Amino acid sequence: MLQSRLIGVAITASSLALLAGCAGVDGTDRGAIRENVIEPGITAIEQASELACSGDAATLRAAIEAYELLEGAPPADEAALVATEYVREESDLWDIKDGQLVAVDPGCGSVATEAPDAVEITTSIEPPPSAEEVYAGFTAEQIAAVGGESCARELAAIFSGVDTYADGIGTDPDGLAQLVDEGYLDTMPTLWEITNDLLTPVDGSGCLSPD
Repeated sequence: MLQSRLIGVAITASSLALLAGCAGVDGTDRGAIRENVIEPGITAIEQASELACSGDAATLRAAIEAYELLEGAPPADEAALVATEYVREESDLWDIKDGQLVAVDPGCGSVATEAPDAVEITTSIEPPPSAEEVYAGFTAEQIAAVGGESCARELAAIFSGVDTYADGIGTDPDGLAQLVDEGYLDTMPTLWEITNDLLTPVDGSGCLSPD
């Protein structure tokens, strides 16, 4: 199963036959054994199987939609999804043929293959806020807490630059100099610096570290 591995109690065919066909040595009623042991066990196995089928199907549907959206065509098979890292591994329960799910496990044939409402592919993402938008979101108390307007405005520019960099590159910047070198900040900050991976006021700047 792609999303998780279910660990459950296995009831073998021979043990089922033994329980169904014989009373216990102490005269235990066979109907009670079937009702309380066999049938709940069978139900649990069936539910686990359906859960595994549905989970893999949902994962593969989302991967197929993302692949088609970004690659311009549906994946030919599961190997294409694995090779492009849309999924980590191939499913033992489903196969993909020309972008369509095909059940490999007979038990998955009865599981609905329509895409669930919960699966959505986001095609538009709101860009990170600008420095002015970040500053506009500060309250008067927050501005005072960091040392005043100049400190708050430079801090807002740094926040915006870091968010924009991370949104475009996918990782955090190595430092403030990288933000300047790559155009995410107009000038090198003079009021704030990074010390031990923390943004701290430059000595003598008059800025204050918020609590």
